[in-house]
Amino acid sequence: MPRKDNRSITGCGERRRHARRHGHMAAIDWFRVMLDRHEVKDRMINSDVHTWCATTGRRVLRGIGVSEGDAVADFGCREGRYTIPAARIVGRTGCVYAIDRQRESLNELKERARGYGLTNIRTIWADFLRKALPLRPASFDFVLLFDVLHGVFFPEAAQRIALLERVHEILKPGGRLAVYPTHAAKYGPSHKQLEIDIHQAGFREISRSRRRLLHDDRLVRGWVLVYKTRRLQRSSTEPAAHETR
Repeated sequence: MPRKDNRSITGCGERRRHARRHGHMAAIDWFRVMLDRHEVKDRMINSDVHTWCATTGRRVLRGIGVSEGDAVADFGCREGRYTIPAARIVGRTGCVYAIDRQRESLNELKERARGYGLTNIRTIWADFLRKALPLRPASFDFVLLFDVLHGVFFPEAAQRIALLERVHEILKPGGRLAVYPTHAAKYGPSHKQLEIDIHQAGFREISRSRRRLLHDDRLVRGWVLVYKTRRLQRSSTEPAAHETR
């Protein structure tokens, strides 16, 4: 039997300890790189999120009319589940403004956008109603109000109409608004009342479709209502037509 070399055994032990110590740091560095390249890229929390980020999100938004070169505003964007696919559709010639009252959500959105290499997203930290938004009138092609117009955020009709009027103001003539009215059945308003509010703010419905949507990181079926701006009949200087009769 060959004699064991204690020196080589000792040397191997030291090398193993060195490798474990430095390998641990290398593993941490590798994890950080992978986090930047993959987990921040699409936050694959589950298969539904992965499916949405990979294919479904862009297919849904294209289906309702978002196009390359569009200027899009995503109100209540949270971590960007709809902002990211919209930004990938509009491309370098378009832009997506992501608006939310939660700074943490916007920070996560920024990380995710960097993971995708997207440079066409602008984040705005603001309360929709209490703070003036740096959005020029008649400058947007499309506005998304997904999981926003319900009683938790806007319990009063006056609040919803104020937001909708602001949306109408920033849309170009013929611009479109897409609404996903989730939670309305539970927290209000009724779908009928919501339609009245939207119409009162200067919109007309052009389509509605039941689609596969991402909500709370789960793929669900939900209605998406799409509206176009219409010219309001009343102005501050002229009375409504029925008032002149």
